Amino acid sequence: MIRSSSPATPQASQHLIHYLRVLSKRRYTALITLLLVVGTVAFVTARAVPQYMARAQVMIEVERPRVVVFETDQQSDRSSEPQDYQETQRRILQSRSLARRTLETLGLWQHPTFSPPPEDPPGPIMARVRGVGQWIADLPKKLSKSPNYKGGGLEQPEGPDPDEALGFKEDAEQAAAIDRFIAGLRVTQAGTSRLVDVGFQAEDPKLAAAVVNALTDAYIEQNKELKSGIAQEAADWLEQQLEGHREQLNESQKALQQF
Repeated sequence: MIRSSSPATPQASQHLIHYLRVLSKRRYTALITLLLVVGTVAFVTARAVPQYMARAQVMIEVERPRVVVFETDQQSDRSSEPQDYQETQRRILQSRSLARRTLETLGLWQHPTFSPPPEDPPGPIMARVRGVGQWIADLPKKLSKSPNYKGGGLEQPEGPDPDEALGFKEDAEQAAAIDRFIAGLRVTQAGTSRLVDVGFQAEDPKLAAAVVNALTDAYIEQNKELKSGIAQEAADWLEQQLEGHREQLNESQKALQQF
């Protein structure tokens, strides 16, 4: 009995030939898609503005003022004081007051990075969209029955501004400049050490380096002023105590002489 058998065609070869036929049939579509992707990536890369990050390190040490310490203070628990102190100093490095001091030191209020030029007037469609948005924002004020309603709350009473009295008053341009300054600022702790990484990101590398150097210098100078103020207050208190004891001693001597 004779059996005939036909050679089996490998499945892998059939699949490969099928894929090549599909690719050959859609070669123009694949080529156009590839060109579009490469062109888009090249355009975005060419339009992207490089950003530079300048960094500096500041060592923060816990320094307790060398003034009179009462017994109750010595018995208090200070186990978490170093960690709290580190967090406080990082917050100070990111504070608006230190940013304002840096901007004033370098004279950067009118720099394009922090005070960009005014925008072009919007077109008719965008102006109409903004008008509708403003009308919706003013709707609660129109519907409110309170005569003092203003901007989502009650209007502040007349009198001196408390922020201005404390030296925290900022106009709209300064507030916007400080916001942009803080947006480019990076303050992180270097592991578990006492070092703090201070960085600033900007398009100009020289500007980034100048801001980091000025910020760290302003932080050090501010700490010196604070320590000097604490030492002066302690000296004034001790002087007052000494003057009081002096008066008591004089009165005691006068009473002794009269006796």
